[in-house]
Amino acid sequence: VASAVFWFLCAGFANFWVVTRIAAYFFMTEQQALDDFTNTVLPPGKHDAVVSQFGRYIHEYFTAKQLSMRAHIIEGGILTAIFTFNLLAVSRKRFMTAHRWLGRLAMVVAGVFNVHMVYMLAVVGMAKVSWWMEFANWVSVAVLGVALPTGWWYAGGLGNTRGKNTRRHQIAMVLAGACLFINPAERFWWVVAAKVVQYRGPYTTWQAFKEGPSDAAGILALFGNFAVAAYLIAASAPPKAKAKAQ
Repeated sequence: VASAVFWFLCAGFANFWVVTRIAAYFFMTEQQALDDFTNTVLPPGKHDAVVSQFGRYIHEYFTAKQLSMRAHIIEGGILTAIFTFNLLAVSRKRFMTAHRWLGRLAMVVAGVFNVHMVYMLAVVGMAKVSWWMEFANWVSVAVLGVALPTGWWYAGGLGNTRGKNTRRHQIAMVLAGACLFINPAERFWWVVAAKVVQYRGPYTTWQAFKEGPSDAAGILALFGNFAVAAYLIAASAPPKAKAKAQ
């Protein structure tokens, strides 16, 4: 239990930091957003080709795609807050009424969020920075589309009182949380990969940045999130389930 709490808190703090950075874009000008990318993501040095290309993406998001991007930030912020609270054991033990009503709210917001994510990926072109980043987001949309209604069903949704199963509900919600945290995790790993994991000197071309830290961020976010989810599911299994697994 202590290990599960430790890992969840690490993920929670990382997501809080990243979400506050992304939410800051809501209040930034186009130039401030570009400066934030340059100073936060890129390591010191001349990366003119990368800054120029990303500047084009920023310009798009602050003109034709601004409304869609801001709606995405609001939806993601609400869901991150709800899931961070609802996945903690204390919410189920001491605040069960709040846990249930927040879960219902999350179902509605997540439904809108998932449909909007499909639009953002297919039409707006979000995550085109990297193939792996885009792939990670499509995986999260697909799994979330199955995990959320499954979790709701096993919680007694649609009058399913006989089929209620707390353990299956818990597993589905942990997987849904892993999906919702994919995008913030990508931003977190983007910073780490750009400055540490893949850094071999100034990025002289956009392609080098795309195939280096951007792909690494997508891979680390996708497999990292589901690895943490698998760990949490295993760590929270009832004693009988753990004995069978062994």
